[in-house]
Amino acid sequence: MLFGIYEQEVLNSLFDKPSTCRVIVDIGAADGYYPVGCLLSKQYDFAHAFEISALGQKCILDLAKLNNVESQIKINGEASHEALIDLFQNLPPSMILIDIEGAEFLLLTDEAVESMRKHFVIIEIHDFLVENGEKELIKLNNKLEKYFRISKFTTGARDLSVFSELHLYSDQDRWSICSERRQRLMWWWRLDPLT
Repeated sequence: MLFGIYEQEVLNSLFDKPSTCRVIVDIGAADGYYPVGCLLSKQYDFAHAFEISALGQKCILDLAKLNNVESQIKINGEASHEALIDLFQNLPPSMILIDIEGAEFLLLTDEAVESMRKHFVIIEIHDFLVENGEKELIKLNNKLEKYFRISKFTTGARDLSVFSELHLYSDQDRWSICSERRQRLMWWWRLDPLT
């Protein structure tokens, strides 16, 4: 995270957007890395962070205060279906990031997907955490392709030679620093509106 290579592909996708897309909605915001980082980088002007954990909400607020962006972020608890649909319908075209450990299959109903149709969306896919994950993926794809062009990406290579701070570390320690300690290779779906 300190070197900017944590989920580097997600970061690149978050910044690949029209200049008019100035709001980010982070569903499953954890410690606030994305909403606060996107505000701090000036890529976005306002963030809606949804985090079910009270400790996570506190971390987001603390991080926002530490970086002087607390007036630009709204921190929410659990993302209810109704609240999200209302938010999506009333926002200008925005970026939506979803990382909710398998609950994406429950959250993304036909109604929710339709309400997101004008937005850009990145979903971290957790099919391996739900029953009948392969079938759930197909159902989700069928819902999304009505409104979005879907592109899929995964973790790629990292070039640690560019960080002088790591030059004196052993290979093992250097690569451990950039490990995201995942149990398997992860995939993300990027959704771009068809219209």
